[in-house]
Amino acid sequence: MGQTDLSLPTAAMVRVMAEFFPYAVDIRLAPFWLPYGLLRGRDGVTLTDETFRATFGLIKLQTPRGNIDEAHGTRDYRWWTAAGVRMSLADEGLTFGTNRSAGVCVHFRDPVPSPLRAKAHSALTVTVADVDGLVRSLSATPNGPTHPGRS
Repeated sequence: MGQTDLSLPTAAMVRVMAEFFPYAVDIRLAPFWLPYGLLRGRDGVTLTDETFRATFGLIKLQTPRGNIDEAHGTRDYRWWTAAGVRMSLADEGLTFGTNRSAGVCVHFRDPVPSPLRAKAHSALTVTVADVDGLVRSLSATPNGPTHPGRS
């Protein structure tokens, strides 16, 4: 009779489950997002059990999921404030924008280091195709958000 190995799985055997939320792209705004190297289907938001990662071509922002304080849908942007990679003049937020219709504003407990400047960002807006799905997934995070998504 052979022996059965009842040891715990090794790190190599552990599967990381991920959800991917691609951007909803308005081709009319391409001049604002093409210079960043954005690729449809490759760029967007990736969630794992541990990490929130948003990519926008060459620009990336990542933080632990436990650092997410709140996420809510936002709609009907002015096109010039929603296209491309934009820093907010009103707060410390950042936008990865591909359309003017809708997105998700993700607020962080602790500001996240910026890919564009020395000062960190308190929030990130991403114009993903499945706004409600991303809000639901972030609201289901074991460590937060502390506030359910607002509409």
